[in-house]
Amino acid sequence: MNPDIAVDALIYAFSSHGCRAHLETANTLIIRFPEGGKRSVDITEWRMFVSRTPPSALPGNAAHWAQAVVSKHMTQRAAPAAPAPTAPAPAAPAPWAAPPPGPAPWAAPTQQPAAPSEVGRMIEAGTLRVRLYPEDAFAQPPGLREAMLIRPLAQGLVQAVVEDLPDSIRPVNRVDLGGVPENEAFGVGLRAAIEKEDHYTERKEVRGVPMMYVGGQNRYVGAHVHVLGRHVRPGRVGALVAFPLPEYIFVHEIGETVIFQAMATMQDLARTFAADGEKPISSQLYWWRPGGYEQRPEQQALSSGQTPDLRAVGVDMEHNGDQVNVKTHNDTTLELIDLWTREQNIPRR
Repeated sequence: MNPDIAVDALIYAFSSHGCRAHLETANTLIIRFPEGGKRSVDITEWRMFVSRTPPSALPGNAAHWAQAVVSKHMTQRAAPAAPAPTAPAPAAPAPWAAPPPGPAPWAAPTQQPAAPSEVGRMIEAGTLRVRLYPEDAFAQPPGLREAMLIRPLAQGLVQAVVEDLPDSIRPVNRVDLGGVPENEAFGVGLRAAIEKEDHYTERKEVRGVPMMYVGGQNRYVGAHVHVLGRHVRPGRVGALVAFPLPEYIFVHEIGETVIFQAMATMQDLARTFAADGEKPISSQLYWWRPGGYEQRPEQQALSSGQTPDLRAVGVDMEHNGDQVNVKTHNDTTLELIDLWTREQNIPRR
């Protein structure tokens, strides 16, 4: 059975407002609001609109449509009771009736009356955070990634601005920004994830490789990649970093430890945690090269729109008796090995 993407997009959009929605008939969507109210909405026109709309635009349009329905519901709840008319008034249309001619509720924001910024409300409430996700977490439905407040961090990794709720984490739609700049939303979310959420650091050796962990009992620990300079003092070559689970960052300050050994150990550790943990992020290993981002004042950097320089690296090591064959994953790995070799004054063959 083909998925009903028109309905799935709406259900997801309503869930971002704390609403539960389900399809009662082919063209009737039932929406249950957080405070307990319920509304039946005819989605016939929505289906017609979707049929002539590119899939990439679907999540954003669904977000506008849901916002319009929720705003209308809240306005009707807040409106005072009207005085009794002196003459019989025509019957009001049912709330789920087809809208009168005019802009559709999913039309572009310029066609809608200005609404308070949801992100502004979250900033005031202190509920914005930034969470790290694997890149494919927002792959479906098509266009979802573009509709959400997401940006790339490194190969295979994205960061998402989310609302931290008592019992869930809700990724934020771009439509919720209102007049709040995107970089400001990321900056506020990063600061809260770093400063308001408990975390710890620990140093230990794994198979002779010195490592540092940043950990916590929350899913926002990945935000600390923006302030790794608080926790480690990498040398001229930088550090190896892994993000196997939302609750951990693993760091190895590149130094005298043989780079092949360090990479292989870090990879094994990341793979083990990613395989055994809940909601894994990635077993990929990254080379962190502090640079322009880290040279900015910390608070300025968080809202700059920039991110730390993280480059995917990796090796495969095959043991054949006393010999070890090393296969590098990419040219960046070769660059790292060459730089480490020169820093250690090891003659190249």
